[in-house]
Amino acid sequence: MRGQIPATEIIKLEGSNEDQWRLLENGLINKLQISGLVKTEEKEVRIHMTITKVFSPKNNHSELRGSTKCNLGEEISGGINRIYHFANNLINKNCWLFIGTINGEEKKPILIIYYEILKMSFYTQQLVSEKAENFFPGLMLN
Repeated sequence: MRGQIPATEIIKLEGSNEDQWRLLENGLINKLQISGLVKTEEKEVRIHMTITKVFSPKNNHSELRGSTKCNLGEEISGGINRIYHFANNLINKNCWLFIGTINGEEKKPILIIYYEILKMSFYTQQLVSEKAENFFPGLMLN
């Protein structure tokens, strides 16, 4: 089914596995052709992508900064923050990061994160208000 997909959503990756991801990460292949299924309440859309960069959990480092406040008091807010940061660190510890493009009439940059512990992937794509060259500096889009 052809159609628009949300800017950010859950995606079920198809047509690749961790062995192929490692080949790309280690430079043994230049790109990986995969597909993904995006389901929304209204529709299902299968997209085809070219992945050009992969970062495994050992090379993917991110850090969450921020805090949550709630109306139950400072102590509860502090506890929620500790749990949130603990869970975030646990989830991000073993995640894969994919950079590439959505194939189509016009290639569109896409960023995908696969969380091993959740067995789920999420993507975000370049917004109309963002420039491709700034969305992924140095990424070859051709």
